[in-house]
Parts: sequence; structure tokens; C-alpha cells
Amino acid sequence: MIINVLMMNNSESIKEEILRYFEKLYTSPSGEPWRVEGLDWSPISVLIANEIVDEKRRSGEEGVVFKIDFEKAYDHVSWDFLDHVLEMKGFGLRWRKWMRGCLSSISFAVLVNGNVKGWVKASRGLRQGDPLSPFLFTIVADVLSRMLLKAEERNVLEGFRVGRNRTRVSHLQFADDTIFFSSSREEDMMTLKNVLLVFGHISDLKVNLDKSNIYGINLEQNHLSRLAEMLVCKASGWPILYLGLPLGGNPKASGFWDPVIERISRRLDGWQKAYYLLEAE
Repeated sequence: MIINVLMMNNSESIKEEILRYFEKLYTSPSGEPWRVEGLDWSPISVLIANEIVDEKRRSGEEGVVFKIDFEKAYDHVSWDFLDHVLEMKGFGLRWRKWMRGCLSSISFAVLVNGNVKGWVKASRGLRQGDPLSPFLFTIVADVLSRMLLKAEERNVLEGFRVGRNRTRVSHLQFADDTIFFSSSREEDMMTLKNVLLVFGHISDLKVNLDKSNIYGINLEQNHLSRLAEMLVCKASGWPILYLGLPLGGNPKASGFWDPVIERISRRLDGWQKAYYLLEAE
């Protein structure tokens, strides 16, 4: 084997040289873990969302929380839009072709009574279960985040102001689980709706407003209902489920943890059935 223009015959020497090469390739000189400077890598947690809602309640100011439901989130992403976003973020042509190849190789079988009756070639969407899909979806969803930040900069949309420094928070995103924080002004809610409609038009990642919910903070019910009618969504009561946990309710109240208990029970039932099936085999 030839390495760095030197002929190597000993298998141990070859192995050590290859290990050194990849160790040098994938580790930084300082020994520090790899990261991109300037980006906040702190995790989004339900605690952060709870703190935002609780502080807004204590302030006495009116506010709105809008939890959206993406319409078949992974299935509707436009490949052309994804490719354009990747290009804008500096990904080279070769890398983008690889991604396009991974996506365009998807085919779906049509089953009738358990038998394959045909195949459908995909022309959009991300493959469920593919380890690349969450990253690609996040890249697409980042465009929505930037559109909202632009709206804030132009003072046509106002989020909640929290903390001592009155930091403005307009939304929290974790993959397709997204919530928005807004003032109760109709103009702001209309701006938010328009941003979502434009984003859906350019990315094919549309929001299912019928399944989206709006929640009021220090807000009268008739005002909340009017905003819900304007957004064509549902006016709902607290708590809400965010990242699988209750948000915005009283943790000491009866029924607060019911959704979590129900979810854990379903998971345990599934494990129990799987265990019995293994025993039967």
C-alpha cells in the first residue's frame, strides 16, 4: 500500500498510519470539541417555555401563544426550495447533488390486502426514519425563523420581552414542534399569519390552521376568540403540550399530568405486548 508516496507492506504500520490520518482529520489542534463559533448550542427545554409564559402572566401584560401544526411536515418539503437554501448557506454543488440523490431515490409501495400493487416515485418530502431528515428539516425551518426575526427588526411583529434585559422572544422551534409568542394586537397576529402563508408558499411546508391553537395570557375570552377567528384556528385553554410535556398550567392541579401519564401508559403497554410476543416465540 502506498501512503504519502511511501510503500508500506507491514499491516500494523498501515493501520497506524491510517488511524493517525483520520485522527488528524477529525480532531482540532487544541483538543477542543468541534463547534461553530457564534451559534448558541444550548438546548431548548420546556422549562424555558414555562419561564416565558410565567413571567408574562406575572407582568399583567396581555399576550398570545400560538402553537402551530405543520401539514404533513416531512412529506411536503419542496426539494427545489431545500436545494436553494443549502446553496445560500454555502453548500457546494457536489454535496447538494448527493442530497438530491438521497431524496430522489425514494419510492413508496402501494399495498392492497397486504400485496404490492404498484410503486409511487416521490417528487417532494423527506423520508421518515432517515437520520438525515431531521437536519434537512431544521435547515428548511430556519428560513421561517429568519423571516420572523426580520419582521421583528422592522417592528411589524412583537414577541414577549423577558428577563432583566427585556430580551425579545418571538418563537421557539424544535424540529416541527413550533410555538409563537406575540402581543395581542390584531396587526401583529395578521403579520404572523402572512409570514406563515408566505413561508408555506415558497417551501410547500404549509401550516394546518384548523389543527393549530391559540392561547391567551391575561386576555379576555372574547378578544382571544376574535383573534382565533382571524387566524382561522382554535381558541384553547391551558395547559398545552410542548415537546411532550404540559406547558402553562398549574403543576399542582388535578389532571395537569394526565397527558404525560397517558402517554407513558401507552408506551408501557406497547413494551409489554412486545415482551409477551418475544416470550411466545
